[in-house]
Amino acid sequence: MPFLVGGTGLYIDSVIFDFQFGAKYSKEKRANLQEMTISELQQYCVNHDVSLPENSKNKRYLIRAIERADKKPSGLEAPLK
Repeated sequence: MPFLVGGTGLYIDSVIFDFQFGAKYSKEKRANLQEMTISELQQYCVNHDVSLPENSKNKRYLIRAIERADKKPSGLEAPLK
C-alpha cells in the first residue's frame, strides 16, 4: 500500500486531480537565452508576441515565459536557434 507524505497537499492533489507539470526545456535553447541581456529578452518577447511576465526585469522569469510560449502549438513561428 503506497503512502503519500509531504508538507503540502500538492502530492495528494497531483494524484486526485491528475496534476500536470510543465514541459521539459531545451538545454541548448536555454543556454542561448542565458547569453542575452534583460533588454534583449524583453525585446524578443515583444517581437515574438510573448506575454511579458509579471516581473519583466527578472531574467529567469523572461526566459521561462519564452520557453512556455514556444511550447504552445501555433506553427506560425520558427523555433529559436
